[in-house]
Amino acid sequence: MKRSMLLIIFFLASINIVVAQDLETSNRLYQTCAGCHGANAEGNENLNAPALSIFSTWYLERQIRNFNQGLRENHPGGDLLYISDEDIHPLADYIAGKTAVSSQPSIEGNLDRGGFIFQHCISCHGEFGEGDEDVRTPRLSGQYDWYLLQELIKFKRGSRGDHPDDLYGAQMMEAAMMFDEDMLRDAVAYISSLEIKSDD
Repeated sequence: MKRSMLLIIFFLASINIVVAQDLETSNRLYQTCAGCHGANAEGNENLNAPALSIFSTWYLERQIRNFNQGLRENHPGGDLLYISDEDIHPLADYIAGKTAVSSQPSIEGNLDRGGFIFQHCISCHGEFGEGDEDVRTPRLSGQYDWYLLQELIKFKRGSRGDHPDDLYGAQMMEAAMMFDEDMLRDAVAYISSLEIKSDD
């Protein structure tokens, strides 16, 4: 009995050590991100850096891997972004654990038309733009509208989502090409008006 209790204590202590090591490593790795994305992953428009704190762990993991593997266009941080496979999950989890921002709308558009266009997005991104892990779509609500519009235009113009291995990017590229850029602006203005909900 005493031996069993000692083994349990040792096991729990080992888990705590691993968790503490992961946290320390993630905090260290995130310092290379904080210069642009902010200490709380709140983003910075002046540096063209989106908020990361709104995203879930699984989505952050996917995007880090996409950058590492060249599925997305070159990251401004270059080699600073490269994260080893074993560090990707704890780092993504660390970022996702930060307090999400509450962004203020900066893009004007026709909300009625934007709402109509957004009906094409609901089946994947949810009624409130909350995202859906089951279909692997990220949260949109709470993200800066300038970033959403920028990325939609990239998808429309084929500068994002064109890698043959980026299946989710290809889906977004196809969807964005259905609309002109004024319509995408309206959709983003509508998304910015939505009540913020999480996919967690």
